[in-house]
Amino acid sequence: MLGLLVSGVFTLTVVGLILQKQSLESELAKRVELMRANLLERGTAFSKLVENEVENDVAAFNFSHIQEVLSHSPQLDYAILTNTEGVAFVHTRSPDLQQEKLQGEADRYALRQTGLTHREYPDQNAIEFILPIHFGAKPWGVLRLGFSLETLRQEIANSRAEIEAATRRVVLLGTGIAGIFIVIGSGIVVLVSNALSRPLIRLTRSVRALARGNYDDAAHLLETELPQRMGHAAPTDEIGILAGSFVQMAGEIRRSHEQLEEYNRTLEDKVRVRTEELVEAYRKQKELENEILQESLRLARDIQMGMMSTAFPRFAKGSPVDLYAMVDPAREVGGDFYDFLYLDGRTLLIAIGDVSGKGMAAALFMVKVKTMIRAVTSAHGSPREILQAVNPELCRENDVGMFVTVFLATLDVETGRLVYSYGGHNRPVLLGRDGSVEMLTGDTAVALGVFDDIEFSEQERVLQPGAALVMYTDGVNEAMNGESELFGDSRLLAALRGRTREDASELVDAVISRVRAHAGTAEQSDDITLIAVRRAPSAGVTV
Repeated sequence: MLGLLVSGVFTLTVVGLILQKQSLESELAKRVELMRANLLERGTAFSKLVENEVENDVAAFNFSHIQEVLSHSPQLDYAILTNTEGVAFVHTRSPDLQQEKLQGEADRYALRQTGLTHREYPDQNAIEFILPIHFGAKPWGVLRLGFSLETLRQEIANSRAEIEAATRRVVLLGTGIAGIFIVIGSGIVVLVSNALSRPLIRLTRSVRALARGNYDDAAHLLETELPQRMGHAAPTDEIGILAGSFVQMAGEIRRSHEQLEEYNRTLEDKVRVRTEELVEAYRKQKELENEILQESLRLARDIQMGMMSTAFPRFAKGSPVDLYAMVDPAREVGGDFYDFLYLDGRTLLIAIGDVSGKGMAAALFMVKVKTMIRAVTSAHGSPREILQAVNPELCRENDVGMFVTVFLATLDVETGRLVYSYGGHNRPVLLGRDGSVEMLTGDTAVALGVFDDIEFSEQERVLQPGAALVMYTDGVNEAMNGESELFGDSRLLAALRGRTREDASELVDAVISRVRAHAGTAEQSDDITLIAVRRAPSAGVTV
């Protein structure tokens, strides 16, 4: 019987310790899963926070700003931005790979992703979040954000160390108690083996309950047995002391379990608070960056408007023509432009254009187009030759696929001879001296910057004394009201019909007032540009 008692106590103690260890390891697994889930949540949140900003910077070709923001983010281990061809525009880990085509397995995997996803790279000790980037409605490339797993692994190691320390304490406590049980049980078996049968059975049940984690049940079994054996007196024999020790052990194990649960709750609270702090800090950083960006855009608008000439030829100053123009961008900066200059003493060159897209990228492309038109006028005098010379240069190294529609005309201010050429632009309105209106005829061709082998045509009309020509961009005829109804060509012709006495500025104001009345409270969706030129009522005036 002594051997059976020793074997039983030893076996039950070992089983309890094993089950407790399994419970602690299960808690560790849950904690690791929670920390990993928190890392994925933070990475996903950060990726969504930077998505709009990166897409806006890509649309504006402001890759240096993307490089600066991602390089200074304390959360990131690295960031890589590639287009759909795999060419790296931003590479914070290896800047020398920028403008190089990345062809590794991880690079090819990232390009195949169509939505936000993540992938772990244990050999690099990193987890990578892959975020597709779009240019308008079209895929442009992918942004890869790498987060280091070192912090997560350190937290796992710390938690494992704490669990192992708790396990060692439980093992030592269990071993000590088991030793006590064996010593006390041996004496009791020798002295009163028959009297111990029932309490030992009770004790065995208590140990089983303890092994299952039912700490209160284990203590209750022993506490109800002791009074039955000893009456109301405190237990003084070996089995009573042993039972009391088991009650104490159950309490210790229960408190240890409660402390572990409290530690888990504290860890979760700290992770949540830290995440909220990071989100708030990022929000404040974004607000500051937006303020700086808005100020930069306002400055860019002032510079862009300053590039538009306002030294308009006017009848009041003795000019044989009256000319006026205006630009109203839909955003701070836009892609519409106009220009005019005298090629010689009597030939006036007039240009109007509309770059695809809006914002900073369109504004920069507009400056390039306007500069190139002026640059070739010394060698090419006719509108067709100017377009023919500018188009191949715009097609060259046009990786972003931008294009521009242009209407170009020369006006002999003495004879009224109007020579014009289309580059995919809207047809101007010819306002006769009798108040009649019509659209200029001719082949409108295609926009500049699309195909470098396009042949442009040239047409000719005579602008009679007192007649006027009104040129515009599609922000006029495609202006929409709240019901998505376009302003249209018919309303444009109606706005100009019969206006024989108005000067150029009044013609522009008449069209603009009609467009704004049509749009009402609807948001302006595109840049609006108008330029009007009216020939003097008396022909043959010398400039």
